[in-house]
Amino acid sequence: MNALARLLDRQAIEEVLARYCRGVDRCDVDTLASCSHSDGTDDHGTFVGNGQGFAAWATAGAAKVWAASDPSKRSALVNPTRTRDMCPVFGTHRGRLDV
Repeated sequence: MNALARLLDRQAIEEVLARYCRGVDRCDVDTLASCSHSDGTDDHGTFVGNGQGFAAWATAGAAKVWAASDPSKRSALVNPTRTRDMCPVFGTHRGRLDV
């Protein structure tokens, strides 16, 4: 894999991370689900399953709080056959009184 392809792959990952945070913050199931491959597994410790299931689970919880997410240091391992991304996300959550 050449350097340009690697940079383009990393940029694509950055765009997915931004979409992921927007999906959580706006409780948008479709936006959040679009961040996962249909055959992918999402492992958040308290949730393990497919992307659509995670999106429904995460947005149900996020709807009970005010959420603001900010992806921090990223560690993407990119190779021609598989990409594994680890990205801590700093989330600020405050309880809502109107729900």
